[in-house]
Amino acid sequence: MKNLEVWNYAQQYSAVEIKKLSRILILLAVLAALFPFKGMSAIWIGFTATLLAPIGMVFKVEKELKKRFP
Repeated sequence: MKNLEVWNYAQQYSAVEIKKLSRILILLAVLAALFPFKGMSAIWIGFTATLLAPIGMVFKVEKELKKRFP
């Protein structure tokens, strides 16, 4: 039953983390709307943030799982 317990915890923890990341990304979008960038920099900033946020979340969830379920 440990696998199901780990799975359920991972799903709950990642849902909380994705909510945090979505707030950060929304804040970045609002700031980008208020202070527009010139050229392609806005696209690259948005693209990088959108790519790195879920990748960072996966590492954070895995780290938490290793700590909680050794």
